[in-house]
Amino acid sequence: MFVDTYQQDETTGGMQVAILSAEESSTISDELDISGYILHWANKTTDALLQDKWAKSDLIKCNNSDVDPEEGLIYINCAELKKALKLYAIKNHFQYRTDKSNKKAFVAKCLDEECKWRMRSRRTGTLGRFIVTKFIKTHSCKLEVRLTDQRHATASLVADCIKAKLLDPKTSYNATDIQRDMLQEYGVEISYLKAWRAKEKALNKLRGNPEESYNFLPHFFNIVKQTNPGSYLQLKVNEDNTFLYAFMAMDASIKGWQHCRPVIVVDGTFLTGRYGGTLLTASTQDACGKLLAIRMEW
Repeated sequence: MFVDTYQQDETTGGMQVAILSAEESSTISDELDISGYILHWANKTTDALLQDKWAKSDLIKCNNSDVDPEEGLIYINCAELKKALKLYAIKNHFQYRTDKSNKKAFVAKCLDEECKWRMRSRRTGTLGRFIVTKFIKTHSCKLEVRLTDQRHATASLVADCIKAKLLDPKTSYNATDIQRDMLQEYGVEISYLKAWRAKEKALNKLRGNPEESYNFLPHFFNIVKQTNPGSYLQLKVNEDNTFLYAFMAMDASIKGWQHCRPVIVVDGTFLTGRYGGTLLTASTQDACGKLLAIRMEW
């Protein structure tokens, strides 16, 4: 019964939206897993919704920052709500100011103090979810106030908008492309520098930043020692605990070398990351002429 009630809407970016009447919501079992759905209570006041067991249930989980805010909509946390509101403001060409923001409530008003537009939200339940309790969508301010520089299009927000386009490492997607897409898809102009910073932030969110990746090397080597006993690994750092080089020879490669031709080929390539460096590999051939990597050093 529940599955038949969801609707696909273009405004939600293809996400599933469940429109529940009071009768339908009361008939759903408390143990039903409805994670991933965005919940609306049709024909129900906000006060009633806040008291409803579904608004406080730990089963309601949705990560829906790309869905426009609506009265009665529950977001998984305040950060997702703020992100959704910024995207909504960009797409609808207006700006707002934060009137109240703490762990229990978030209130936003139009940049023009005389304008009636506003959105109120408050925390509900025990897991930090936020529900939109009041949303006046109509603006009473002048058009020129809304069409000034779009301050909500921050580098972090742009990064969230474009990171899906950077999933494929072979894709060429530069700052100029980002400027073009933000103008076409959201109607907002951003500078080349902001687009460049947004790409850096998006890549960091997808892959992690280079500084943190070096910190994972000791843990990685420790796991290799546990899962591949007999392997030879060495990590060298200077007095400031700064990375110098690493050496790795897997146990299988060490044993395989004993049955290969007595010829070793060393190859190297330049690393093009922020900190540069060189990756060296030592390989040999087995009796069938197939290559066997013996060790790596970088």
